[in-house]
Amino acid sequence: MIAERLRRFSTAAWTAALAGLLATGPVRADAIDDQVIAAFAVLSETACFGGPEPIGVPEIFDLTYRQDFEGATDVEYRLYKFYCGSGAYNRFDMFLSWDEYNGVQPVAFAIPTFEPDCRMGGFENLDCITVNAIPITGMTTENQLVNATFDLATRTVTENACWRGLCDASSIGTWQFRNGQFVLVTFEVDPTYNGEIDLVRIVDYPVDTGPARPTKRAN
Repeated sequence: MIAERLRRFSTAAWTAALAGLLATGPVRADAIDDQVIAAFAVLSETACFGGPEPIGVPEIFDLTYRQDFEGATDVEYRLYKFYCGSGAYNRFDMFLSWDEYNGVQPVAFAIPTFEPDCRMGGFENLDCITVNAIPITGMTTENQLVNATFDLATRTVTENACWRGLCDASSIGTWQFRNGQFVLVTFEVDPTYNGEIDLVRIVDYPVDTGPARPTKRAN
């Protein structure tokens, strides 16, 4: 699929990162960013491969969510987007989060697995030219996204992964922040290498258009 597909960080690396944070005692409000950055520094040693941008300087977004029970109050949540590396035509980002109940956590994004049913280009061209169907075969998760953006107004993270430089073959996923987690709402795939963009939506849930209260802090 994507030649430069994402590297996963190890459970051992994340355990070591958390152990270092917990050893410092309770998290102070003015130390949250430093502790998240320190956790990412441990993870990036094995999960990131670098590129032209500095690693370890995140974009930071302050959000709130409210749990679904009577008398619930707003919970503070911070989203951190870290640059993790670049290939020839894709940029990779890792997301971490902090909230007052769960502390520092990696953000995992649900992604469908699929097997396109395609008409190939012939003996000399084994690329998919025309798609007949794209059945979903299961679900997995990723801890990095490709060419990702975060939209404040809709509280959505969007990935636009190019499968080659032309980006005529690609996948686009959208996840919306709901009740303290990012939920997959849409996923589109174009498996055809035909010079045109022909996306097929294989996951389609409604996006919540209710009131949003996110803000982006100055770094």
